[in-house]
Amino acid sequence: MGSYKNLTSLPYKNIFSRAITSLLEGPRLVKSLSKAVSDIPAKAGIQLSQTGTNFWMDPCMVLKSVIITLLLILFPVKGFSTALPDHGGDSLPDGVIEGNLDDVAKAVATYFPKVLGKVIRIDGDLVEVDLGRREGFSKGTLLTVYREGEAFTHPHTGRVLGRFEEELGLIEVWRFKEKGLITKRVKSSGLIRAGDLVRIPASKIRLAVSTSEGTEDFLMDELVSALLETKRFRVDSLPSQSSAKDAFRGNNHYLIKLETSRMGERFLMSLQIQNTASENLLTKMDILINQSEESDLILEHLQYQLFEQQRNEDTLVE
Repeated sequence: MGSYKNLTSLPYKNIFSRAITSLLEGPRLVKSLSKAVSDIPAKAGIQLSQTGTNFWMDPCMVLKSVIITLLLILFPVKGFSTALPDHGGDSLPDGVIEGNLDDVAKAVATYFPKVLGKVIRIDGDLVEVDLGRREGFSKGTLLTVYREGEAFTHPHTGRVLGRFEEELGLIEVWRFKEKGLITKRVKSSGLIRAGDLVRIPASKIRLAVSTSEGTEDFLMDELVSALLETKRFRVDSLPSQSSAKDAFRGNNHYLIKLETSRMGERFLMSLQIQNTASENLLTKMDILINQSEESDLILEHLQYQLFEQQRNEDTLVE
């Protein structure tokens, strides 16, 4: 079925006309409204439950619903819309999702759950860990391997505050098993043994963002801001077309490569995440960016252009 811009363009809009006409017929008002609106489910192809059927047969409820619906169509209320999703009559391309930049940032954060596990077995450069897909891992995710040492205490009370840690290296998620996962060693600073601990730390993930040539810079700036607001990342903004090696030199564990294009009046954002140790890809997303009250992209684009214009003028004056 094609998309519709609002309720008045739906195939059963004549039902509302019949209901309005009945307003002029005096005594037949409630009965006519009930009959008119009771046709809606069948016209819209909706299968009603018993509860739903009772609703449509209740003249008072039907009358209230019709009046409210008509008022909302004629006098839209901020925060409530009778509009249905519209993509200019076209469906989204395969694999493309919709969301605003906050949605994108939250989706990126889900690839880095705060988890703690243990090394089960070592086989050369392969390390088996007692974590799995249920924790939200993706192939290419990096885990820190460490070993707990002696406890350290408060100098006055003697209370144990924690344990010293020895970092042993980085391992990369390679393959999932029914119970557990197989990782590859990508960096070693010590001998890894069964029983050593692994984690994606609760501290902020070191992440860099770079764009392809021609990508709107203001979108990158807004994405960086949204990522920082999740409080899960420490983010570096790199020059356009920077590589994973560039991000690695900045001590970042991951790089987001960003590319944008126009899709009608909106932006289509292609985003991929790769680790900087092996440069393997964790995921790729294609998102049709929606505007929202929190992130009005068109206004921000205008503000950004004005800012750039002012900065260029200041440069010429100097």
